[in-house]
Amino acid sequence: MDSSIFFNRPNSLANFVGSNEIINVISENLFNLNGSHFYLISGSTGTGKTTLSKIIAGILQSGKKFGTIEELCNYNVDEKTIKGIKFINASNNNGIDDIRKIIDDLKYLPIDHPNKIIIFDECHLLTTAAQNALLTETEDIKKHIYYIMCTTQINKVIEALRRRAFVISLNRLNDDDLLKFLNNVHNNVTKYYETNVDINDLYKKLCSQDIYSPGLILQVCEKYYNGLEINDAVSESTLNVIKLCRSIVSGKIPYQEMSEIKQNDVHHVMTVINSYLRKMLVNSKNNNDALKVAKAMKFMSEVNTNYDLNTLLSSIVFVTLLYN
Repeated sequence: MDSSIFFNRPNSLANFVGSNEIINVISENLFNLNGSHFYLISGSTGTGKTTLSKIIAGILQSGKKFGTIEELCNYNVDEKTIKGIKFINASNNNGIDDIRKIIDDLKYLPIDHPNKIIIFDECHLLTTAAQNALLTETEDIKKHIYYIMCTTQINKVIEALRRRAFVISLNRLNDDDLLKFLNNVHNNVTKYYETNVDINDLYKKLCSQDIYSPGLILQVCEKYYNGLEINDAVSESTLNVIKLCRSIVSGKIPYQEMSEIKQNDVHHVMTVINSYLRKMLVNSKNNNDALKVAKAMKFMSEVNTNYDLNTLLSSIVFVTLLYN
């Protein structure tokens, strides 16, 4: 089975699952041609901020005039559409000099594309000076320029920028969203392949493991649809991280598991750790256990937005020591 076809992230507003009300508002806003030139997308890890930012950017970059809102929502953003869109990780390019270079480049009209669109991931990591520089630029944005910012900590974005932006607040998938997400994957697969996969069994298993992050769900689905038993599909997607989590809460620094984590794994590891801690908190049997888990969750929520491997590893050590 060609995984690249069936288990990718959504590429249209119609396929974006969750936060339905705000997606409807965005759709109407874009359709009525009064879309903002400055979007600020906030939400916890795994809610689809980056995915949504690329969909919005792709619609803006298409230059199309859609006949209906439905046509706009069903527009598929592809690699060709997002060419010319600049993606910046603010954890690596967060200073005033970085922002000045970007601003200087925006002064020139686009040549090969209708617009110049900048997506800032983890924008709360921009320095105050960098944010103030953007504040000046967003006061009167030229017609061909769009800014899209993504953050897990909107409170660290200066208030003046927040007031100026079209703010989009995304929520974690709920149970209904999860089932819809799985049905979308299933329908996509069964267009081309026959399968005996039981969506309801997969749904129950994901709920029981507190797996609601779309990226992790897709990993599990890929393994399950390619023949693994449901328990193995979940375990293989989370096994090393579950071992890591168990070591953390036993107060033993998980050196072996930490050594296996790569930069590309950071988002996945953070998602599983947070889900594991959340489940432990709900199942805590006494106040002392609950307090330890709550402290660990609070610490991880404050540091898990950098997507930096070194930050993650040091955070794992710190949280493990809370259990000593």
